[in-house]
Amino acid sequence: MSSAYWDIVPAAVGGIIGALAGGVPAWLIARKQLLEALKRDEDVRVRNEKSSAFQVAIKLILITNNIVGLRTHVQKCLRMKLIATNAHMEDWQVLLPMVGFTDEHNVRFSGEETSIFSQSEKPISSWI
Repeated sequence: MSSAYWDIVPAAVGGIIGALAGGVPAWLIARKQLLEALKRDEDVRVRNEKSSAFQVAIKLILITNNIVGLRTHVQKCLRMKLIATNAHMEDWQVLLPMVGFTDEHNVRFSGEETSIFSQSEKPISSWI
């Protein structure tokens, strides 16, 4: 073999070793950062889903509270017909206005909040 060949081999081997010496640590660092970013993104997604689920739960509690409050008020008013002096009255005549029952606490669900139901593994009917 010629001496020119032996001049190129060490340079080529040195270049390969140098590329590996710089490339492997860079790849390992990039991979570590990618895995950390993926974990951080997953943590943020889970936290956002929990927040949305909590908001939906609060809104459902408000709806339930309003329904129970209205039902209790109507039942209380209708029991007034049981009094002898009110027996001749129609149902609409014994119903009294409900103080504090306004549209002020109107509950609206956003698309993000309703996505919780579509992502669930259980059908919504099994929640009831």
